[in-house]
Amino acid sequence: MTMNKNLLLLFAALACATNLFAQKINVHQPQPFLNVESGLTLRTTASTDLTEALDSTFDQISDLSSIKGFNAAIRLPDGTVWKRASGLAAELPAPQNMTTEHLMGYGSITKTFLSTTMLLLMEEGLLHLDDSIGMYLPAYPNINSGITIRQILSHRSGLNDYVSENQATVDYWQTHLGHIWDPQDVLNNYVLAPNFEPDSSWRYCNTNYILAGLIVEKIAEKPWYMEVRQRILEPLGLTHTFAYPWEMPGSLPMAHVFSDIDDDGDPDDFQGNGLPLNGFFSLANSAGCLMGTPEDVSLFMHRLMNGQILQPASLQEMKFDYQHDGSGFTYGLGLGSFPLPQPLENWGHTGGIIYQSVALNIPAENITLAVQQNDDRNFNPDDPIPAFDLYVVLVELLNTYIENKQSSGIIGLPDALAHLKVTPNPASDHIRLDYFSDGEKSVFPMNVQLFDMTGRVIHEQQINQTSNQINIAHLPAGMYQIRAGKYSGRVVKN
Repeated sequence: MTMNKNLLLLFAALACATNLFAQKINVHQPQPFLNVESGLTLRTTASTDLTEALDSTFDQISDLSSIKGFNAAIRLPDGTVWKRASGLAAELPAPQNMTTEHLMGYGSITKTFLSTTMLLLMEEGLLHLDDSIGMYLPAYPNINSGITIRQILSHRSGLNDYVSENQATVDYWQTHLGHIWDPQDVLNNYVLAPNFEPDSSWRYCNTNYILAGLIVEKIAEKPWYMEVRQRILEPLGLTHTFAYPWEMPGSLPMAHVFSDIDDDGDPDDFQGNGLPLNGFFSLANSAGCLMGTPEDVSLFMHRLMNGQILQPASLQEMKFDYQHDGSGFTYGLGLGSFPLPQPLENWGHTGGIIYQSVALNIPAENITLAVQQNDDRNFNPDDPIPAFDLYVVLVELLNTYIENKQSSGIIGLPDALAHLKVTPNPASDHIRLDYFSDGEKSVFPMNVQLFDMTGRVIHEQQINQTSNQINIAHLPAGMYQIRAGKYSGRVVKN
């Protein structure tokens, strides 16, 4: 099998999908409290058990998607965990079903673990955020020793990204897939000239967290991942999280990862075709080499955001917005917050290392969601079989949780007497949209919009009555979002 040069684009996956994830959240997160009675609406009812509702949502999205395998978990307010897996963990040498025990790469969620570890060191007086990196590390080409720890953790250093901004890194990895990378070699030979002066702008950069890992090693006098294990993994009982390839999972199953490595349009089993992952993970190192399960990473993020790891002042430092571009996306010290259609505060991180992962805490609901997939594809509306990805899964699970909570009478529902009905669903030419309200206040005229899965408005009209017909004959087959007033849901076009 020949190596497809498109595979080299996988290096960009090490970077945090910040604005892309924010866009995906906006696209795929429906408004809460929708009541849509048809086909593919992932609807729950007051009589539906939460576990059954979450199972149904997960299974429906998994069945619709061409992604090879998903693994998901939700840490619930009562301390219990909902978890579920679907699809394939491997195709070669023989098909193997995905389970909730299968490990996948966390990618850049590793940064949250490392930043938390550095803040724990700060609490003990072993470092200060405004210390220069030169206090702990030797000089490196193209790296200003006066850059501070705060600037590397917040991505305000201005440094060049050794992965996504240096073709030499890509070229060497392509011809030495199993090479175990030394971070000193990376910093001395694969970091190009900086992008801007320290603290003058914001730019996501994996080089920052290679430096952070070495600072931890200098202070702790042990490998950075051993310090992470001692301070976070062991106290929390995260028995399914490892720094690969330096730590091995033993008998725990590791899902294979899928990418189109022979350029035939179909994702291939990376390990099943004899290709090693250890070199790529060693290149990621302290910027992205942790692997584990949604159950583990959701527990970490849940404990972190509930103040059970860091002191309150340290957690506030972690949540300070160093990105501040006005988009609604916030990035602090290894921790992000993403714009949601409804006003829900959220904190977490995304990660991509061919595997893709996301973990998000919702403080108002006291839940933490985590989803992983062993497939490097993301949703593309032009695909004949849509690759509804981990972001779709996450936001649909969140919507199901909120909807089930509402229908169970746990929280109040504004405008509770109003609901939508969309028929038929799936549909071919037209849909009928019925909007019901038993209240006295008139809701008409009302604006109705249809969105494709990139968030683009493809149809808009005003309705003045309860029953309305909307023409969708001109739309390509796929999933769409319909929004009427403050309610929204999904429509499938055959």
